[in-house]
Amino acid sequence: MTSDGGGAGPSGGAPGAGAPNAGVPNSGAPNAGPTPSAAATFVSTRPGFHPRRIGIGLWVSAATLGVFALDWKLGTHWFSSLMICALACGALHEFYRMLEGAGIACHRGWGTVALGLAMFLRASGPDLRLTGHEARELSLAVLALGFVGPFLLAVARSDREIQPDPAPVRAAGATAIGLGYVGLLATFLLELRMMGNTAGRMSLGLEMAFLLVLCVKIGDTAAYFVGRSVGRTPLCPVSPKKTWEGSVGSIVGSVVTAVLVGSLWLGYELKAMIGFAVVADLAGQGGDLVESYVKRLLATKDSSTRFGEMGGFLDVADALLLAAPPAYLWVAILVGRGG
Repeated sequence: MTSDGGGAGPSGGAPGAGAPNAGVPNSGAPNAGPTPSAAATFVSTRPGFHPRRIGIGLWVSAATLGVFALDWKLGTHWFSSLMICALACGALHEFYRMLEGAGIACHRGWGTVALGLAMFLRASGPDLRLTGHEARELSLAVLALGFVGPFLLAVARSDREIQPDPAPVRAAGATAIGLGYVGLLATFLLELRMMGNTAGRMSLGLEMAFLLVLCVKIGDTAAYFVGRSVGRTPLCPVSPKKTWEGSVGSIVGSVVTAVLVGSLWLGYELKAMIGFAVVADLAGQGGDLVESYVKRLLATKDSSTRFGEMGGFLDVADALLLAAPPAYLWVAILVGRGG
């Protein structure tokens, strides 16, 4: 999610970037004055729109809608479940790559495989004749193994006395952080999709997962256009291009979507849908800011260039990751048909 156009990397757009000692007089240029502080860069700007970015966003949105449509048409949960698994594994792989790019060792392959297996087993529950609780517990057990797996592998491979070395602990910790941040949060999105009778053409899980993606992405789009059109008040120094106007526009866009789709079309209670949209949108904006914070710490502009100017899997999934847990709980507790 990149409301208001997201934020550039730590050096993106910074005055004097690429020209060290810009404030030092020299024979070729006048004194440019002191380099502005980080606080001085926290200003609201309103750059123009990016047609290529918008085009890629439309393509990704159309593909996502097509996946949900296939589930509905064929009466299955597999297409959207596999899409969620692929998105989560791709995002986790990119997160580990960012860590490695910053010099932080991790077990990239192990963590990604553990998450993929855990989510695949959860999605396979109905085909394995497991109840929802049984499939969920099996998935969590595999995910837990992903956290401690690096230590288990190290013990199994040990052929000599262990010497003091904190490096393996750091690598295991970095792996666990990725599984917690991306993996555990993504499982809530899959749990939301698996709610209710997944064999139905329009099951609760299909409807609510579809609505969550729709609310978050339309809210993101509203924030982008509102922020770039009228945004003036900076929202957070973590992502200087985001504005309060864009944030409000995001909430309004999500609420309108939930009312039109969730209440008027799908027939859910109006108050429940408004609350669903507000909770999901606010959490989604938080997820966007969290990823921006992590990327700035790691001196990375985008998690990858897989989707062009939209970034990578993690850039696409950042808002959904944090929006999924409260959305799942909202549906399970208040909508009242989950299980």
